[in-house]
Amino acid sequence: MSIIKNIASRITLVCLFGFGLFGCDKIKTDEQKERAVVKASSQNATDAEVSVAGCTTCYIATTNQANNRIELYDETVTDWNTAAALKWSWWPADWGGFSSAEIAAWSNVSDVKVRNTTHWSGTSQVIVVASSGGLVAIAGHPNGLRKWAKNVGGNPHAAELLPNGNIAIAASTPGWIRVYASSQGGSNNTYAQVNLPAAHGVLWDPVNNCLWAIGDNLYAFTVGGTAANPTLTEIVSRRYTVPGTGHDLSPFYGDTNKLWFSETSGTWSYNKTTKIATQAPGSAFQSSVKAISNQTASGHIVTTIPRTSCSLNTWCTSYVHFYSNTGLWLYDRIRTGAAFYKGRTFNPAYQ
Repeated sequence: MSIIKNIASRITLVCLFGFGLFGCDKIKTDEQKERAVVKASSQNATDAEVSVAGCTTCYIATTNQANNRIELYDETVTDWNTAAALKWSWWPADWGGFSSAEIAAWSNVSDVKVRNTTHWSGTSQVIVVASSGGLVAIAGHPNGLRKWAKNVGGNPHAAELLPNGNIAIAASTPGWIRVYASSQGGSNNTYAQVNLPAAHGVLWDPVNNCLWAIGDNLYAFTVGGTAANPTLTEIVSRRYTVPGTGHDLSPFYGDTNKLWFSETSGTWSYNKTTKIATQAPGSAFQSSVKAISNQTASGHIVTTIPRTSCSLNTWCTSYVHFYSNTGLWLYDRIRTGAAFYKGRTFNPAYQ
């Protein structure tokens, strides 16, 4: 109730100063107050736009380091500078239950995934987010409320929700993979760790019941132990030598036996059974790709690559690129002033 009370007090201030977006005189219940604040801070969110079901043409989730927000865009809207394109945005804030120390550790946002869950009562979907400033978190979607958060230190590049409510994290510096017992409480600090040089990506595989991770190579781990005391053990037979330094891991939607990965020299689809990596088709094969994914229905391949149009740093872009499933370049979507580190399909399915 403390979160709801805090939300209620902020609604009151909003109304007093004349910034209410939804008619303050009509906000009567705690639930209405919570939804109003979430919507006020989340742009254009509606129940349809942030459906907990799976999607065929999913929104594109971006990590915008220009404003350190998670932003969802509609691929089908040509101009991403319009209100119609931006569907939802999120950042850790005190109204969502985040502490000042946690908020301070949120910088250079690096990763976001959405997952369906039954772990948290009253919550059917969450986002898992990571930032290079150290903060990694699980928050309800679309309400944005804190479920678990921790400044884990290092340089977190990716996070993944495991089916039991625990969270897997990859940190490039100093180079490790961890599984935190986030299922056991909102600030639980119990974790299992394996060192992995240049760790950049993690992805849960429900078919093979393993956690994939990428860094200096591609690895797979068994997550053992219990939810309260997890363990990590490499499945050595699944290790694969990547051509360069690995960066992103994503499901290959449409084929559960494959996954996408990017590394410094190119983008690849990887067959888990044959252990063969195949270049992404056509123009979708690019070097230095920070994120690669695909849409389920159209097969569109989605990537982000650093561009000089991003003046904030050398690893971001204001562009998200779209290709056909055969690698034909289709179009770019551009957000002026954005600094996207990653842009990928916002699909709750693990594969």
